[in-house]
Amino acid sequence: MLLFVESLMRRDISMPIKERIYQAAFVFLVLFAVMVIYNDLVKTLPGVMQRLP
Repeated sequence: MLLFVESLMRRDISMPIKERIYQAAFVFLVLFAVMVIYNDLVKTLPGVMQRLP
């Protein structure tokens, strides 16, 4: 995706901006994985989730 954006801009994106984009993407992937695991646990263990405060 970044290569596509750089080709449209016809210049390189600075390294600090690339690092921030990669950090944000990593955080998004981790949060997405946590959400998927949580939903799987809720579906497989319905009784346990009702007892939690």
